[in-house]
Formats: sequence, C-alpha cells, structure tokens
Amino acid sequence: MSRFAIPSLSAARSPNAAERQRRRRPRWTASYRELTDTATARWIGLARTAEALAGGALTVALPISIARSGGTASDVSAMFAAFAVSLLLGQCLWTRLPDHWATPTVAAIALAASGMAIVALATQPTGEGLIALRAVQGGLVGVGAPPLVTWLAHLDGERLGARLGSQSSARLLAFTGGPLVGGVAIEVLPAHAFYAGCGFLVMTTALALLAVRTPPVDILTKTPPMGEAVTRSRSRLTLSIFVGAFAATAAATSTVILTPEFRSLGLSATGIGAALSAMLLTRAALDWRAGRLADRGRCSTPMVVGLLVLAVGTLIVGASGSVTALVIGRIVKGVGMAAFATPALRWAAHRGNIGKASIVGAGFTCGLIGGSIVTGWLAASVSVAAAWIWVLPLTASAWSISRSSAGCSELETNPQG
Repeated sequence: MSRFAIPSLSAARSPNAAERQRRRRPRWTASYRELTDTATARWIGLARTAEALAGGALTVALPISIARSGGTASDVSAMFAAFAVSLLLGQCLWTRLPDHWATPTVAAIALAASGMAIVALATQPTGEGLIALRAVQGGLVGVGAPPLVTWLAHLDGERLGARLGSQSSARLLAFTGGPLVGGVAIEVLPAHAFYAGCGFLVMTTALALLAVRTPPVDILTKTPPMGEAVTRSRSRLTLSIFVGAFAATAAATSTVILTPEFRSLGLSATGIGAALSAMLLTRAALDWRAGRLADRGRCSTPMVVGLLVLAVGTLIVGASGSVTALVIGRIVKGVGMAAFATPALRWAAHRGNIGKASIVGAGFTCGLIGGSIVTGWLAASVSVAAAWIWVLPLTASAWSISRSSAGCSELETNPQG
C-alpha cells in the first residue's frame, strides 16, 4: 500500500483522526469559511461598536471643546451638518465604485483613518479646525461602514439578519452611553488625552480586521444572472427601501427637533429625556429579534409592518399633550424602527452588493439631515403636529415595498442563494 493512503486509513480507524489531520493543514489551504465566520463577525461587530461609542462620546465632547474655544451654537450646528453631509457623501461613493473595491482591507483602513482624524482633533484649538476634522472623519466612516455590512453577508447569509440585529443593538447601547462617557471624560481628562483615547479605540479595533483573512475577490463580486423583470423589480424595491429609510429616520428624529415645542406645552425636561431614551432602548432590545425573524422569512414583511407601526407612533407623538403619551409614542416608534431597519440592511447586503448597502445607508443619513430641516421649518407654524408630515411617506413606502417585492421574492429569503 502506498504511503499516501495511510492518512485515509487512519481516518477510517478513528473518527477524530480526520479532524486532527484537517487542523494540521497549512492555513493557506483551508477554506475561507473554515477560517472565519463567528470570530470574524465578532471582530466586525467590535469595530462597529467601538466607532459608535466614540461617536456618541464626541457628540458631547466636541460642543464643549467648541464652547471652550469661544465658539457659538451656530458652530456646533455647522459641525453636525458637516459630519452628516460628509458621511452621506462617503456612503454615496460606493454607488459609483465597482464592487470588487469593497474589500475588508479598504473598510479597515478607512475606519482606522477615521480614528486618526479623531486623534488629530486634539491638535485643533479653534472651532473651524474641529469642524473640518469632524467632516473628514465623517467621510471616512461613510467609506468604511458599507463594506463591513457586505462582509457579514459573505460569512453566513442564513444568519445575516441575526448578526446585523445583535450588532445594531450593541451599537445603539454604545451610542446611548457614549454621551455620558464623553461628558464625564472631557471634564476629568485633558482634551488631548480624551481625543487620543477615542481615536486609538477606533484605530485598534479597525486595524485588527486586517489580521483576519480576506475573502477572494471572486467571492466578493459573484452575482448570479437575473432576468430583466427581476432586475427592474429589485431596482424599484431598492428605491422604495431608500424612501422608507429616509421617512423612518426623519420620523424618529422629529421628536428631538420638536423638543422646544413640547417644552412650551408644559412637558418637563426629564419626561422628554425619558421619551427620547425610550425609543433607543426599545430598539436595542428588539433589533436582534427582528433580525432573526428576517432570517426565517421574507424581509419585506417586517419592513412593511415596521413602517406602518412607525406611522402609528408618529401620529401618537404629534398628538401628545403629556409625557405619558409622548413616551408611548416613542416606544411604538422604537418597535417600528427595529422591525424596519435590520431587515432593510439585511436585504441590502444581498450577495454582498455594496451599491444597495450604501444606498440604504444613505437613506438613513438623508433622513437625519432632511428630516431635521423639514420638521424644524414646519414646527414654527403647526407646533408638534409637524411630526405628522412623515405619516404619508411612511405609508406610501410601505405600500411600494409590498408591491415591488412581489417581482423579486426569490431574492428575499436567502441572500446567499
């Protein structure tokens, strides 16, 4: 018997011999799925959560730094606008770039560069410098975030929704606790030490992704052939989800913009703060569950239900005259946002399509920008009822998603095909 047959003979004698032989194989001969999956998903989740924690801390620390440098409220507003617009531009960049550029290496380098931009904040003594660096950081986050979502789709498409949901819950909790951490740290620590800590947190978690084996390019760009009718239906569904993401984010942020109007009705600051937190905590508790439900069935169903629930919550908030009604409305909004957001991102990451993932992400960002402007403009004339303006686009996008999904139903249940 040839010596080359000995390993298979030993494998037949012992059930564990084949497993030991497989583990002794060189690292470069093993398959990508064997080397990654759960561990890689955890590293991706850690990098995204670290970025959310630093972002939440900066929302408090940067305005304080601007105030210390002699800046005004208009400077703070300009900083938030610069970050949001550059974030949107970074996300939209992927709609014009080929899919094979959306590699984990690009994502890791972009997020690490955003951490360097945070460290550089300590070198800027003026508000103009802080605004400029915050804009640079937002653009780098916009470039690095979509490839991480599509990378998750290549690990295990059947569990994509659960992973996106659990990571969304962790990011929400980190972003919620970030302002508290930032407010305490910026008072206790020197500014340069605080910004350096936030930056190195983002940099180390992002650079750790470079140590994870990158999937081959043919995996990243593999897309099955589709008929013209399915392609048109998918394009309509992508547009409908973009509109839904815009309206959902605008409706969710309208309560923050309407805070002065609620105060004029006699609502306490504590009650308004509790209402704002109620939505975030509700969504953090339900995001992972929404992702698991999306893994088991059609993604369009929870999206449609979520948008309709958001419309109901928006009506309650617009009619709120007490803290109790406001908290209930925000909880309902949290349920609707959880039902919509994670399934929408799951569908967008179908087969690792970076274009769709960036379009849906841009919808959420556009809702943050446009929703704040429109709600603030209407609040001057119709008070808290300005929130009702988002009921129509919410219901319209829900109807459009239900109609458009019929033509591409085979794309919704199993992203990996």
